[in-house]
Amino acid sequence: MKKRNIFQNQSQEILAVFEMAGNRSKVMCVPMDYAKKDHVVMFCNGNGKIIRKPFSVKNAPEGKNFLLDQVSKSCRRHGIKPEYVFYGGEDCGSYADNFTCDLKVISTLRLT
Repeated sequence: MKKRNIFQNQSQEILAVFEMAGNRSKVMCVPMDYAKKDHVVMFCNGNGKIIRKPFSVKNAPEGKNFLLDQVSKSCRRHGIKPEYVFYGGEDCGSYADNFTCDLKVISTLRLT
Protein backbone atom coordinates (compact mmCIF):
# COMPACT_ATOMS: atom_id res chain seq x y z
CA MET A 1 0.00 0.00 0.00
CA LYS A 2 1.34 3.42 -0.89
CA LYS A 3 2.02 5.70 2.07
CA ARG A 4 -0.67 8.36 2.32
CA ASN A 5 0.24 9.87 5.64
CA ILE A 6 2.89 12.26 6.92
CA PHE A 7 3.66 9.86 9.78
CA GLN A 8 6.02 7.65 7.79
CA ASN A 9 6.60 5.08 10.53
CA GLN A 10 2.94 4.29 11.12
CA SER A 11 1.38 1.30 9.42
CA GLN A 12 -0.79 2.49 6.60
CA GLU A 13 -2.69 -0.81 6.65
CA ILE A 14 -3.65 -0.36 10.30
CA LEU A 15 -4.66 3.25 9.70
CA ALA A 16 -6.89 2.00 6.87
CA VAL A 17 -8.60 -0.47 9.24
CA PHE A 18 -9.42 2.37 11.64
CA GLU A 19 -10.75 4.50 8.77
CA MET A 20 -12.94 1.67 7.45
CA ALA A 21 -14.35 0.87 10.91
CA GLY A 22 -15.32 4.51 11.44
CA ASN A 23 -15.26 4.13 15.23
CA ARG A 24 -12.26 3.11 17.36
CA SER A 25 -14.44 0.93 19.58
CA LYS A 26 -15.25 -1.19 16.51
CA VAL A 27 -11.59 -2.18 15.96
CA MET A 28 -9.88 -5.05 17.80
CA CYS A 29 -6.14 -5.18 18.34
CA VAL A 30 -4.65 -8.56 19.24
CA PRO A 31 -1.19 -7.87 20.71
CA MET A 32 1.00 -10.94 21.22
CA ASP A 33 4.15 -11.76 23.13
CA TYR A 34 5.72 -14.61 21.18
CA ALA A 35 7.49 -17.54 22.83
CA LYS A 36 8.77 -20.95 21.78
CA LYS A 37 6.02 -22.91 23.56
CA ASP A 38 3.19 -20.56 24.56
CA HIS A 39 2.41 -17.07 23.29
CA VAL A 40 0.65 -14.58 25.55
CA VAL A 41 -2.25 -12.79 23.87
CA MET A 42 -4.81 -10.18 24.87
CA PHE A 43 -7.57 -8.26 23.08
CA CYS A 44 -8.21 -4.54 23.23
CA ASN A 45 -10.33 -2.17 21.21
CA GLY A 46 -9.09 0.81 19.23
CA ASN A 47 -9.47 3.05 22.28
CA GLY A 48 -7.07 0.83 24.24
CA LYS A 49 -9.76 -0.67 26.48
CA ILE A 50 -8.93 -4.28 27.36
CA ILE A 51 -11.75 -6.53 26.19
CA ARG A 52 -10.00 -9.81 27.05
CA LYS A 53 -7.28 -10.17 29.65
CA PRO A 54 -3.99 -11.91 28.72
CA PHE A 55 -4.15 -15.65 28.11
CA SER A 56 -1.81 -18.31 26.72
CA VAL A 57 -1.94 -19.78 23.22
CA LYS A 58 0.13 -22.78 22.14
CA ASN A 59 2.69 -22.16 19.40
CA ALA A 60 1.08 -24.85 17.25
CA PRO A 61 -1.73 -25.18 14.70
CA GLU A 62 -4.24 -26.02 17.46
CA GLY A 63 -3.16 -22.85 19.30
CA LYS A 64 -3.76 -20.77 16.18
CA ASN A 65 -7.20 -22.35 15.77
CA PHE A 66 -7.99 -21.67 19.44
CA LEU A 67 -6.91 -18.03 19.04
CA LEU A 68 -9.07 -17.55 15.93
CA ASP A 69 -12.05 -19.08 17.74
CA GLN A 70 -11.55 -16.71 20.68
CA VAL A 71 -11.22 -13.71 18.33
CA SER A 72 -14.44 -14.72 16.58
CA LYS A 73 -16.32 -15.03 19.89
CA SER A 74 -15.04 -11.66 21.13
CA CYS A 75 -15.99 -10.02 17.82
CA ARG A 76 -19.56 -11.27 18.18
CA ARG A 77 -19.73 -10.26 21.85
CA HIS A 78 -18.47 -6.71 21.18
CA GLY A 79 -20.05 -6.10 17.76
CA ILE A 80 -16.73 -5.95 15.89
CA LYS A 81 -16.50 -7.10 12.29
CA PRO A 82 -13.71 -9.68 11.69
CA GLU A 83 -12.20 -7.47 8.98
CA TYR A 84 -11.50 -4.84 11.67
CA VAL A 85 -9.21 -7.14 13.67
CA PHE A 86 -5.45 -6.85 13.43
CA TYR A 87 -2.66 -8.83 15.05
CA GLY A 88 0.67 -7.55 16.22
CA GLY A 89 3.70 -8.19 18.33
CA GLU A 90 7.38 -7.56 18.65
CA ASP A 91 9.84 -8.94 16.16
CA CYS A 92 9.85 -12.63 16.86
CA GLY A 93 12.29 -15.44 16.39
CA SER A 94 11.98 -18.12 13.78
CA TYR A 95 10.12 -20.27 16.33
CA ALA A 96 6.95 -18.24 15.68
CA ASP A 97 7.24 -17.84 11.90
CA ASN A 98 4.60 -20.43 10.97
CA PHE A 99 2.18 -19.08 13.57
CA THR A 100 2.51 -15.45 12.47
CA CYS A 101 2.50 -16.24 8.74
CA ASP A 102 -0.77 -18.18 9.11
CA LEU A 103 -2.37 -15.26 10.95
CA LYS A 104 -1.14 -12.82 8.30
CA VAL A 105 -2.67 -14.91 5.51
CA ILE A 106 -5.98 -15.16 7.37
CA SER A 107 -6.04 -11.40 8.04
CA THR A 108 -5.24 -10.63 4.41
CA LEU A 109 -8.03 -12.92 3.18
CA ARG A 110 -10.55 -11.13 5.42
CA LEU A 111 -9.62 -7.72 4.02
CA THR A 112 -9.95 -8.73 0.36
